[in-house]
Amino acid sequence: MTEWLFPERDVDPDDIGPDDVDIRRFDTRDIAPGTSILVAGPVMTGKRRFGVDVLSGSSSRTACIVTTKKSANRVNDSFRAAVQDGDGWDLSIIDCNGGINRARETADYTLEQVSSPSDLTGIGIKLSGILQQWHHRGVEDPRVQLHSLSTLLMYTDLKRVYRFVHVVLSRLQRVGAVNVFTLDTSKRDRHQFNKFAQLFDAVIEVRETDDGREFRVRGESFGPKSWTGY
Repeated sequence: MTEWLFPERDVDPDDIGPDDVDIRRFDTRDIAPGTSILVAGPVMTGKRRFGVDVLSGSSSRTACIVTTKKSANRVNDSFRAAVQDGDGWDLSIIDCNGGINRARETADYTLEQVSSPSDLTGIGIKLSGILQQWHHRGVEDPRVQLHSLSTLLMYTDLKRVYRFVHVVLSRLQRVGAVNVFTLDTSKRDRHQFNKFAQLFDAVIEVRETDDGREFRVRGESFGPKSWTGY
């Protein structure tokens, strides 16, 4: 994958830093095992931060992040900077960027690599392997983030991505893993949102207003039902 398409050092207002340490926008610690969550909204509205909020609620501090854009090294650094006791996490990262991270040691996280975001089969195999390890170890309250579905849709058609998500969510539910996927939305792709939303137990909608960013939660009781600033 070309460096201009997936730069290692771009400036992203959605990046997470030390100022965000364990600042949850809602209480994520008591989300029921196996709950699936879709975070949907326009680009650059902080959807990835909501994903970290969900991961940070894991009682066992065990998580996996599937990254379809940012490098595993950057995702690891960003995640550990944004949670309490960042060094105490058992973090696995599935990097779909085609081997950008091979030059760096990964002693502080488990790295799995997939050649491209178009390789849905490869992503599924890598994730299933991690889930199987968690199951054999008896890990409680593991959590998974996939950021983002929008990148997958750039590489393959809606029907194939939909089938992939359906299968993956079933596997995550079987091992009791709380999971959170993100999706960029706009008026023109409302159909995509409606199609994916029906697969998830809860949807966190985010939006940008003249007064700032707002979010609401539909389908579950772990967050506000009405639009709330964050």
